Formats: sequence, C-alpha cells, structure tokens
Amino acid sequence: MTGELGTFIQDEQQIGGFFDWISDLLLDPFPTKERDQEYKMKGLKLHTEEIWLFKKPSSPQMIVRLYQHIGDRMVLVMQRDATVNLPEIPLNQKLKYPLEISWMS
Repeated sequence: MTGELGTFIQDEQQIGGFFDWISDLLLDPFPTKERDQEYKMKGLKLHTEEIWLFKKPSSPQMIVRLYQHIGDRMVLVMQRDATVNLPEIPLNQKLKYPLEISWMS
C-alpha cells in the first residue's frame, strides 16, 4: 500500500508528519492440512524518506495516521499505535531522513 501523507500524534495533537509512504506486510508462514503452507499477517513495516516535526516528541510511543489521496480527497486509511524512534531534528523543517516504522498486529 502507498500513500501521500502520514502524521505523528501525541496527546491528541499532531506533532509532525511525513510524505510519500510505502507499507509492506510482514507475513508468518504456517502449515495447514489443506495446503503445504499459508501465511498470516504478523504486522506492517512502513517506509518514508521525508519527515518533519512541529513539536519534540515526549516519548517514542505515538499514534501514526496514514492518508491516501482518493478522488479529490485525502482519506485516513489506517491509524495505529506505534513506537517511533525519531532523530533529533530541527522543528518546522522538512528533513530527508529514511524512517522505518514497524508494528505488530
């Protein structure tokens, strides 16, 4: 899945965000009687290259919201609690920084 915008939320406030994200499913194989192997979703891994912060995070725990452009609207497609280890960056500036966020289902 891909999208155009993501946000970092703490204490019900947006503290920052990111552009142009890509998510990959993390799958666990398991054998079944009917087939040699099936897969169940273990979690997601999110990749982005550009982030910004309006406010320094109080902890690495935050809500991550993912948005996609659908038709003429920006639509919230996923919201998850996540642990995000952000670098020390200047506030109110976009920064080219490769960031990976993983969360388990």
